Amino acid sequence: MFENFTEADHKKFMMMAHDMRKYGHDPKGQNGAVIINQNKELVYGGYNGLPFEKELNDEMKELFCTNWENNFQNDYRYNQRLIKHAETNAIDNALYHGLKVEDCVIYITLYPCIHCAEAVVKSGIKMLVHDDETVDFNDPNWGEGWKGVKDLFDKQGIEILQLHTNKEQIGLGRLAKLSIHYTDFYRKHGFIRG
Repeated sequence: MFENFTEADHKKFMMMAHDMRKYGHDPKGQNGAVIINQNKELVYGGYNGLPFEKELNDEMKELFCTNWENNFQNDYRYNQRLIKHAETNAIDNALYHGLKVEDCVIYITLYPCIHCAEAVVKSGIKMLVHDDETVDFNDPNWGEGWKGVKDLFDKQGIEILQLHTNKEQIGLGRLAKLSIHYTDFYRKHGFIRG
């Protein structure tokens, strides 16, 4: 389905996902995601962060505004209940804005958790590309979860591609140039606030 995507395309879109990471609200779990259609066009992007304001009721807005900074620093489990992962932020917000994600590819900087994998399956995305080199199916903490994600994608026919990118190169010069180029685009289309 994505035979027309070259290695250069994959690397460019992965750099965009890395760029999205910096807008996240969770310094312990920096992750970025971009959804790309078959025409190689950006559909939407996301990062680990708070839900968009339209998804928050008044009580939750007050909770985020008054308690976020203190609880974020002091209670990581509290933080994780408030954070939406990059994949679900990208998918949910694309769908909220009436954009089609079915038959698209999602680029993410960290291997997905099972909840995000389920969101990818439900959305109709057909391919996931990541460059998380920490994935080890024998890892005592994460291995079983990662196996579960792979099994789910295999059963659903979702292709997984792992890129081996030079993180230092992405993090320095090339990302800085890309960031300048895309930041205005991200703001204009509501991917980032501020």
